[in-house]
Amino acid sequence: MDKPVDHYWKIKLENLKENLDKKTPCVKTASCHECKSPDRICNTWTITQKLFPKGRIKVILLNQDPGL
Repeated sequence: MDKPVDHYWKIKLENLKENLDKKTPCVKTASCHECKSPDRICNTWTITQKLFPKGRIKVILLNQDPGL
């Protein structure tokens, strides 16, 4: 499980180039510190190892503000 998690953080830290105005430790060091900063951009991620019954969970990704 370490490889997928490491890959996640690598991709996330590469995306920080677009968010350099954030005041997080990872912007300065390019590595995750699992910080509690209010500017933290990596707030939610989920790992589902097995699903029962099949098809129970649906994932919808939006590339816009849903206005909630």
